[in-house]
Formats: sequence, C-alpha cells, structure tokens
Amino acid sequence: MSRLHLQRAAYHLSLPGPLPARHPADPAGALAELRALTAGEPLASLRGVDLRLDLTDDEAALIAGGDVAELYRRGVHPNVVRNFAGMFGIDYVARYREAGLRDD
Repeated sequence: MSRLHLQRAAYHLSLPGPLPARHPADPAGALAELRALTAGEPLASLRGVDLRLDLTDDEAALIAGGDVAELYRRGVHPNVVRNFAGMFGIDYVARYREAGLRDD
C-alpha cells in the first residue's frame, strides 16, 4: 500500500477537467478512466513523467466509494481530500463526523 499512489489518484481526480466532468458524482467511473489512461502507451512512454497508479484493490475501493474519511486516515493531504470531495459532491465534513473524526 502506498500513500503516494493513493494521494496521486485522489489529486488527479480532484482537478477540474474531463474526468470529473464525464463522471459527476461517480468517483468509481472517473478512477477507472484515469487508470486506463495512465496505463496506456502514450503516457507510459513519456520520460520524466510518472503517472502510474499502483493502487491496491483496497485503495481503489476507497476512491471508488468516495471514502474521504479513510483517505484522510491513510494520510492523504487534507486539501486533496477536500478538493476530491468537492469535485464529486461529497460532504466531507459530514463523512468526517460519521467516522468520528470531528467532534464539533
């Protein structure tokens, strides 16, 4: 399990662009498309650019399910979590409260 690849995937999915636009409220669909793109020959052949996403099935499930509380627990930067949640319409504050991460 690598926090780097987990954070990289969440980061790329939190950026405005075609993936979230084509998959609003569907992080699973956006992740599937991102994984296909990053595994493709054009990106794999670029020297000096490493966009590989070596995610475990568990990590992919966290992103696909929009589990922002567990992303946070696993060390994904809070700003990346917040932006990822916003891109897919996930109320991260409510999810944090449900997971016992906020007590206010």
